[in-house]
Amino acid sequence: MDYRRWFDDSGMLYAYDLDDSPGKDHDTVVQIEKAWGGEVVGEKGRKSKKPILKFVGLEKTLALNKTNGKTISRLYGKDGAKWAGCWVTLYVTTVDYDGETRDCIRIRPSRPEVQKPAQNGGNARRFSKEEVEAARHDAAETLITQLDGCDDAEMFAALEDDRKRQWSVMSKDDKVRVKAAAEAAHSRLLAAAHSTAEAANRIGPDEVAEAEVQS
Repeated sequence: MDYRRWFDDSGMLYAYDLDDSPGKDHDTVVQIEKAWGGEVVGEKGRKSKKPILKFVGLEKTLALNKTNGKTISRLYGKDGAKWAGCWVTLYVTTVDYDGETRDCIRIRPSRPEVQKPAQNGGNARRFSKEEVEAARHDAAETLITQLDGCDDAEMFAALEDDRKRQWSVMSKDDKVRVKAAAEAAHSRLLAAAHSTAEAANRIGPDEVAEAEVQS
């Protein structure tokens, strides 16, 4: 047994639970079963409040740091109560902390292929066709929600990448609704860009830059 497990009595998920060889690009695709606000005890007994994730098929839970929290929020929105059923990809990497290189878990900034089973040794299980189809539909619904609230060109580009990647596995009805949401978001961005250009022509670039800073 990996000696590092002897330090762990918290039931939390650590890098060595996923992969004993950091940096070899080993992905673990998992489905979020539940998310809630919790408290973890760190080094020297320091307590801190963090979001906690429970994954389907895994006994241990993952305490989210700010980096991983931001990644999930970009994928599925900021409402953690709606993360249940969503899929994420975990991987092992390293981070420098207090002058020391440590192993850590990170979440990839793109939605995984939902047809992949969760992978974690003996805890792996294959999902039924109905579960996979439901997850694909939920992913399409999340994409529509994000497109409906999209007001940023960079975010729209990322959502378009998601749409292209998911397109081949979407149902016909989901394709129609996602396409309509994407077209509406694109129209809003074009209208906003047009309004900004008109404002620049009226008041000049310096005033526009000042207004953007203050907004």
